[in-house]
Amino acid sequence: RDIKIKTGSVNRCVKDLIFSAKEIEMQKTRIQGVKDNPEKDEHDVRKQEEVLGEMHAGVTDETARLKSCVELLQEAIDVNAEDPEISASDEYEAAKKANAAAMDKLEKEYGVTLADLSATPRGQCARGGATFAGVG
Repeated sequence: RDIKIKTGSVNRCVKDLIFSAKEIEMQKTRIQGVKDNPEKDEHDVRKQEEVLGEMHAGVTDETARLKSCVELLQEAIDVNAEDPEISASDEYEAAKKANAAAMDKLEKEYGVTLADLSATPRGQCARGGATFAGVG
């Protein structure tokens, strides 16, 4: 059950990052539309750029949560690797796949490796959730 919860957290964080990237692209398009609109002034453009900045800050937070969740899930995978009942389960395989996909995303898009994660401070894993090991 613990692995299933942690797998869900990793999957949710990855989805949040994907959605945020789409939102950022839409906001950039919106900013260009405001710039191209002769009825809008510089204040309107600045406000839209401020919103974009907040979105980028949100991505930083989501990335930190994903790092934390990945580290927690990896610990759970490592701890349960020796238990034949757990390591043979579908949840265990799903956890390994989810963690591998999340690590791939972190490495390709943010330059973060598993070794980097173990050197990070402790923090929160899921939205509004309890404090877990990982990035804060």
